[in-house]
Amino acid sequence: MGNVNNLTPFTSDQSREKAVENGRKGGIASGVAKRAKKTFRELMEEYGGMPDENDPRLTNDQAVMINQYKLAKSDKPGSTKAAEFVRDTKGEAPAKNELTLNANIESITINFGKAKNESK
Repeated sequence: MGNVNNLTPFTSDQSREKAVENGRKGGIASGVAKRAKKTFRELMEEYGGMPDENDPRLTNDQAVMINQYKLAKSDKPGSTKAAEFVRDTKGEAPAKNELTLNANIESITINFGKAKNESK
């Protein structure tokens, strides 16, 4: 979705045809981007199904998951992100509005339920 602040209104000398032409250009660019993303996704799926270089019994996707599990179980930097990746991949990610955390220096309060939209 575009940012409303970045939109430029058409002036009186810019006609409907100019708007149509710009919309067409945007549609063409969007199609190019979608095709590029599709190609990249297909290449990643193909590579993921290929045998791993270190252990030909595994696919690259399986090797990545095993390494993510190993990293998640360690105390190395990145282990928390690896644990989140494993959890999310297994389909166990919490709903976005499921948990809110309000904390101050004296205590920590955890509220279960919908997230509160507080403006800052």
